[in-house]
Formats: sequence, C-alpha cells, structure tokens
Amino acid sequence: MHRPERVRFVVSNTLDTCVNLAYEEHFMNTVAEDEWIVFWWQSENSVVIGRNQNPYQECNLEKMKANGVKLVRRLSGGGSVYHDTGNLNFAFIAKGELYDIEMHFKVLLAGLSELGIEGVFTGRNDLCVNGRKFSGNAFIHDDEKHLHHGTLLIDSDVTRIANYLNVGHDKLDTKGFDSVKSRVINLVEVAPDISADRIMDAVEKAIKDILSCEIAACGIADFESSSSRVYLDKYYSDLWNYGDTPSFSCEMKHRFDWGGLHISMDIQEGVICRTAITTDALEAEAFSKLEDKLQNVMLIPDAVHESIKSTGLGSDRVQDIYTLISKRLFA
Repeated sequence: MHRPERVRFVVSNTLDTCVNLAYEEHFMNTVAEDEWIVFWWQSENSVVIGRNQNPYQECNLEKMKANGVKLVRRLSGGGSVYHDTGNLNFAFIAKGELYDIEMHFKVLLAGLSELGIEGVFTGRNDLCVNGRKFSGNAFIHDDEKHLHHGTLLIDSDVTRIANYLNVGHDKLDTKGFDSVKSRVINLVEVAPDISADRIMDAVEKAIKDILSCEIAACGIADFESSSSRVYLDKYYSDLWNYGDTPSFSCEMKHRFDWGGLHISMDIQEGVICRTAITTDALEAEAFSKLEDKLQNVMLIPDAVHESIKSTGLGSDRVQDIYTLISKRLFA
C-alpha cells in the first residue's frame, strides 16, 4: 500500500455545520500530494442533506425553523442526517493512490477496539456493532482529489430524526419510527465512558501504530485564507442549501371561511419562478398582487412569509395562506 509521509490531524473548534463542511471541501482542494488530512468536527442541531436531495421533500422545514435547526447541503450524495453534539464527524482526505478507504476503516475500527468497541464494516457504507449501525459514510471523488466522511453516533438524540426528516415508507415499517431506532446504536450503550476526545486520541494512536508516519496536530485557524472564504460563503448561502434542487411543480387548495383558494407553483433551483392563483375571495387586487409577490422568491419559510405579508392582506388571511403553503412545502 501507499503510505502518506505525514497526517495532518485537524480538530475543529466550532459547532457551526456550515463552517465545518466548508473546510472539508477546502481541505479536499488543497491537500498535498504526500499527506492525509484527517478532520474531526461536531455540530449543534442541524440537518445535513445529500448533494442531490430536495429539502422540500426530505425535511420538515417549518419545524426546523421553529426549533432553530439549521439546514445544510453537503457535497457528497446519500441521505439526510440529523446532527447534534452527540455525533462526532470525521473526514479522510487525500490525493491519488494515498486515498485508501480500506485503511480509513482499519484505523477507525482499530481505535474503537482499543476502547472496547468491536465494530465491523457491513459493505453498505456503514459501521455496526452488535448488528446495529453507529456510522454512516459517504465519498467524494474529483479527479485525483478524494474525500471520505462519516459520522459516529456517540450519544445522539436519535428520536429527533422523526421531528425533522420525512422518513419514507421504504425506510419505515408499520411500527413507525421505532424501526429506525432499532437499527442504530449510540456507542455509549457499548462503552459508557466513551467520548469524542477518547475516540480521536485512540484513532490518532492507531494511525501512528499502523502507518508509522508523522502526525501534525492543527486547528482550522491554521488554514484560513481567501480561498477558504469562498467555501464559507458557499455553505452559508441559501442558493447552495436550498437552490441546488431539482425543478418541480406543486399545487395546493383549500376553502377558508373567507373564500376558496387555489395556488400552483413552479420551482426551479429553489426559486419560485411561476405562481398562479385563483380565488373567489373579495380582495381581488390583493390576491393579484400576491401572485406577483410569490415569483422570483427563494422557497424558504421566512422569504415566503414576508412576501405574503407585503400584499397588505389582513393578518388572518396572511396566516391562512402561509399555513396552506407551509403544510405543502415545508412540513
């Protein structure tokens, strides 16, 4: 096998998911020919969606907004994941033949074994213990640049997944969310004294023992540059997190005590590009204005709500219309 001459062991000092995913991409595009970068990070409450996912189908955006849960799109494919500080996230980054997925899993599992956790790789991009999943993994390849990242469940509140993710029937049986909970496991159930620091220390030792190479400890501040700013701007942008979504159309209708309402919308790259409204409500001019206001608007809860309010409709009408749209698109 090809061994790196050094491993840069980077531990993030922020719980901001946008920052950490931005640095993953920054590292992938700046990693040297002779090194691995091993990046560790945790984040506060957030939902991370896959590169090609539609957040309006995958997530309950209204509930996320109410609970201060951030939506962030990652660069890799795969499904949506809920993050909290009970997760420890990792990334192995390298170029060319130094990128070795088998070795990544070997050092991870060797480190966990030192802590009394005998994990196995299932062949479905998962790591399991006692037949239950504690790590999901995804991969990015860009010519000679490669990134393998995943999450380790240490003590995560897995019940909150049901609050924010619209888990499809292909993933849930008739027993409901219990089927998901039964398939995953927090590592504290196996090793009660486990912690993020202990895992990172154990994996660092495994890398030294197995690869016999130099390890340089770093923080993300050591990599701040004008190019890193570009990635930060990207991951903070609604255009990346919401906009990079397949085009779709939707309709919604309801009869309120003030009249019937039918709304149809076309959405392209996360922006409402066409809205058509029919209604027998008395405020014809205001609803014509609403049709205009709901065009060229980012399809995110705050932007839609503000657009409806700007029509001059009464507060009861505004709330009814927003609720109708949010139930269809944000719930």
